[in-house]
Amino acid sequence: MKRGKYYLLPAPVLFLEFFTREFTFSGKGVKRSKFPADANFYTGPSKATGYRFYQTNKGPVQLSTQHDRISGFDNDGPAITAKLLQRQGEKFFTNQSNLVIGTAGEYYDLYTKHWYRTQEVWKVNKYHPDCSEELRFATASTLTPHHFNILDVNAEGIVSTDFPRHEVALHIKPQETLCFLCRREEYSIEDHYEPNLNLVMFVKNHGWHEKLRILSDIDTHQLDSARLCQEEHLLRDYRKSKLRYQLG
Repeated sequence: MKRGKYYLLPAPVLFLEFFTREFTFSGKGVKRSKFPADANFYTGPSKATGYRFYQTNKGPVQLSTQHDRISGFDNDGPAITAKLLQRQGEKFFTNQSNLVIGTAGEYYDLYTKHWYRTQEVWKVNKYHPDCSEELRFATASTLTPHHFNILDVNAEGIVSTDFPRHEVALHIKPQETLCFLCRREEYSIEDHYEPNLNLVMFVKNHGWHEKLRILSDIDTHQLDSARLCQEEHLLRDYRKSKLRYQLG
């Protein structure tokens, strides 16, 4: 139910915010130094001037200079529009909803030499009523960028993960942001191909929430996850990893 400018959640929900910056290219043995500086793990303010949502062999299906946000984050945490709540509120938030993943990002186009923003969405993780407590986040990696996994979340909202290396555990405290620098070489398995990847990924833990702010369409439009690039963050650099065909 709604109370003032807040929506009371049926159960506490953890909110994670992601902003990814990607550059992909093809060719084995290609030196990354030959590319523009922006393409090599740029961590500064966003330089994207437009949104490009869907890419096909015939070019972008949609290219625009703005995106109508109906949910998002700022330094006060997550927020949503009344419009989205009316349409999806009961579907999004149930007694088994325990995690909201906000994804946003941009990628560098080597041919146009421009950054383009991608569509911003919220995804909700739910668990089965009979699921044991230790497995309630087990499938979260199917929703997160690059299969960022969650090993555990304690009562204080501290997130445990071993992304991107399974032998290195990390902890993200509430209101803390980590910035991952990862690379991966191209590979192909049968009919599946993955290009070389330079990845910068910001992850902010907004902690547990029992209620959700409701903002107007105008106010929600101002929410932009690209601000994570300019806020204080802890760097986790895996670029010297000897793992060639997987991140980290």
